[in-house]
Amino acid sequence: QRFSVSSSSISNKGNVKVGNITALNYSNSYDITTSQTNNFDAYDRDRDASIYKYRLTDQRYSNTVKLSLLHNWSFLTKTGTKLEFCNLFSQIASNRTVLREGQEMYIESDIKQMEYKYQNRLNYITQLKGEHKFDKDESAKIDWVGGYAFSDKSDPDLRRFKTNRTIGTDNPFQTTITPQGESGYISRSYFKLNEHIGTLT
Repeated sequence: QRFSVSSSSISNKGNVKVGNITALNYSNSYDITTSQTNNFDAYDRDRDASIYKYRLTDQRYSNTVKLSLLHNWSFLTKTGTKLEFCNLFSQIASNRTVLREGQEMYIESDIKQMEYKYQNRLNYITQLKGEHKFDKDESAKIDWVGGYAFSDKSDPDLRRFKTNRTIGTDNPFQTTITPQGESGYISRSYFKLNEHIGTLT
């Protein structure tokens, strides 16, 4: 699903010419992909074959929603003053599930591994710009720019879970839990980063 709309206008408000540009974009997409990762050990010259270290197949299911908004204004007076107010907002939210199956020959294991991840990214940028002319030949003028930017990235609950069993057996898949934790088998993590930036020139 995708949706977009945009508009632009120029009008006169008394002694001021006013311009506006606005654009809105939205998309909601689903994606299913399959990928295979192979890693080889030393080449076996006697058998004339590559020796697998591991063979893994990933099934990825993802849903991504994107939203962006551009909203800009400009004001021009007959006295030579120009103001521009610019805004850009964007947000991307993604939900992903990864199911991995395969074999890790170097430890003689069949494996099943799962990952569940949600991520949200947000960016907002705004800028106010001014230009002031004091004579017609522009020999005297002042320019200034003020800006602010905000960025946020959040992974509120990243979960990974891994099980294995001996290759060639019908044993049930098992995982490893230790008192000190075993990130290679079971892990859960939380991330949140944000940044504020201001400028004035």
